[in-house]
Amino acid sequence: MSANQKRLSKKAQTSGAMLRRLVNKGFSLWLQSNRIREQLETAKAALRACAERQPQQHVPLGAGKGTEWVADGKRCRCHVIFPSPRWVSLEAASDEARALRRSLGKRFKGLFKPVTYYVPAVDKAEFLAAVDELPPRAAARVLELCLQGCEPRVTWKSMAPKSQETEGGAK
Repeated sequence: MSANQKRLSKKAQTSGAMLRRLVNKGFSLWLQSNRIREQLETAKAALRACAERQPQQHVPLGAGKGTEWVADGKRCRCHVIFPSPRWVSLEAASDEARALRRSLGKRFKGLFKPVTYYVPAVDKAEFLAAVDELPPRAAARVLELCLQGCEPRVTWKSMAPKSQETEGGAK
């Protein structure tokens, strides 16, 4: 074997070894990221559960946007967002649309407009106020047909480090 062939053979072996190391490293990182993702999902589920048990600590996000629960960590803040239920669209010929027409009676045309499906003809606050005027059973049915629940979201935001304090107060 010539010197040139030996060099090429050694280079191929080296690049093969480097490739294996790279594949192994990538696989190791992939496994770690899956474990971390699972741990993150577990932490998020625990935070959602904690937030759900403390509805008195929820803060409104604004008109019809939902609420949030906030918890501080050492240098971060966790926000669990509880979005308001989303509107659903109904196909005009659907059973749900027929049930809405029955529940709303004459008010149906004032609250919905036909497109290819029905959408509320008024804003959410006006719609909910009109539904409140219905008999309780009809109102519950209208809300069941028109609103769709939303899963809470969990986010974190980094906070600026607090100034270091001593026992006697701020430095």
